[in-house]
Amino acid sequence: MGWVTKRAGAAIYGTVVALALAAFARGASIHALAVNLADGKDQAAYLALARRIVRTHTLSVDGARPPIYPMLLTFVWHEGAGGQQFFESARSFTVVLATLGWLAFLFVLRRQLRPLTALAVWLAVGFSLWMFYAPYVKAEALFFPFATTSFMLLLEQIQRPRYPAAFFAGLVSGVAQLLKASLAPSLWLFVAVQGLLLGRSLLRTAHPFRNLRVRRRLGVSALVVATFFVVISPYLRANMRVFGRPFYNVNSDFYMWNDSWAATRRGTRGHHDRQGFPQLPPDRLPSAKRYFEQHSVGDVVERLERGAAGLWKGAVAGPGFLEVSTFGLLAGLAAFALGRRPSPTLRIYWPLALFSGAYFAGYCILYCWFYAINPGLRFVAALVGPALFVAGCLADRTRARGPRRAWLFPLMLVGSLLVVTPTIVTYVDTWSAAGW
Repeated sequence: MGWVTKRAGAAIYGTVVALALAAFARGASIHALAVNLADGKDQAAYLALARRIVRTHTLSVDGARPPIYPMLLTFVWHEGAGGQQFFESARSFTVVLATLGWLAFLFVLRRQLRPLTALAVWLAVGFSLWMFYAPYVKAEALFFPFATTSFMLLLEQIQRPRYPAAFFAGLVSGVAQLLKASLAPSLWLFVAVQGLLLGRSLLRTAHPFRNLRVRRRLGVSALVVATFFVVISPYLRANMRVFGRPFYNVNSDFYMWNDSWAATRRGTRGHHDRQGFPQLPPDRLPSAKRYFEQHSVGDVVERLERGAAGLWKGAVAGPGFLEVSTFGLLAGLAAFALGRRPSPTLRIYWPLALFSGAYFAGYCILYCWFYAINPGLRFVAALVGPALFVAGCLADRTRARGPRRAWLFPLMLVGSLLVVTPTIVTYVDTWSAAGW
């Protein structure tokens, strides 16, 4: 920090973190008492799963929600608790878990980014978005930090494959999948990029498997995938027991291949797809194959445009995460572009750019597709953490050095957060779209 001692700098840093945690918890609690007064927005479903786990002493699944968050809710359930009492206890418990998850995320960021950059990214993602999901009895409050950490660790394994870190990448990715069943596409993307790098080595090297780097990349990829499946195996077994299919999920199997949410009620939802595999003839089950056989390219484009327009409109009306993340990405790109020569940069970082670009593009397409029939900002919200992390990485990878350069991006990002602070303060007790 140049003009301050290390001890003073650490004290200032710690004070900022402590004040931020207090403000985060306070903001989430105010929102809980002012806006989230009842168990709507799917919260009742999580509470019902928690009660079923307590009652049956088994891992309960409903075809849409993985079990780990309902299992955590059982810690605040007690015999004789009424519906509203259980909801309020679960809501307060989730605020605590979300605050702790946000703090843990800072330590993860500190491994990857400069201290000031990590702090700025942490503050930006926490106050512009994650705080508004913390007081809801839903898995998103925990899923966002785990999914972002998974993205970070998978990127790290593409750039520097290492066995201990690969184990943690698979572990964190598995836990994220157990919170929200939407992490698998990023894992398959990781496998595809690693496969591309391995294929490149096979073509360029006469005896590639004698090369330590090639063997390490292959072993690391296998370890990530194996750890991921070991972690989610109880969920797969529960799905197999109830639905007869380990990867059963009503959203990806059926709902996203309908033209409207009402159609899901007339279809598999009306045939108890949450209690077991729906008893319908194969030609009446929605699927990707049936959808693309019955719809033109124009229909597909129109649906994506409709979903994208809805997501954009919702994000613009949000508490400022769109502005903060967009500004952060632009600032990070500018710092990176001005501080490096293009040719060696592309040669070194193209696998990371490929993974990141495909990650954001792929999830944006999936989220736009689903939003068209079932709106909710929770979809695009999952990308804010990874986007701000990428912005921080770009800024930190510049060749520019010195204390002034180290301060520039964090100051700019925190400055953008301060610009939207009035909106954040207003939305704390008014934003009814939060949590959905």
